[in-house]
Amino acid sequence: MLTAKNRHLLFSACILIPIAFAYGIAPDFSFVLNFEVKAIDLKNILRAIMGLYLGMASFWLLGIVRPHYWRAATILNIMFMGGLATGRLLSWMVDGQSSLSFFLAMWAEFIIAAWGIWSFKKYKDFLPRESL
Repeated sequence: MLTAKNRHLLFSACILIPIAFAYGIAPDFSFVLNFEVKAIDLKNILRAIMGLYLGMASFWLLGIVRPHYWRAATILNIMFMGGLATGRLLSWMVDGQSSLSFFLAMWAEFIIAAWGIWSFKKYKDFLPRESL
């Protein structure tokens, strides 16, 4: 199950699940996001993001345990991490430099997206025939 081709999916899920819970379970903790969350609508947004993140991580884990989902899970991982990183880069260019933690997150997301691309190119020929 846990082969080299699955490591990027497992790593991504292990990183994203705690972040999801930090956003959704305790949005009032300003130390997590470095700002106060008082508006109900903002709490709702953060809890929706938690659901989105948990859904993504669940699909990545499904791609590990069900090989015929590996390709879709990997593409989703690349798009998700690349999309987050690109959005942070755009914000950095338009809004100015963010905190160090968000700046480092941007680079981590770019690296994970690149890792996914590398895995996709390297292991796509090793998928079961029915998954292609």
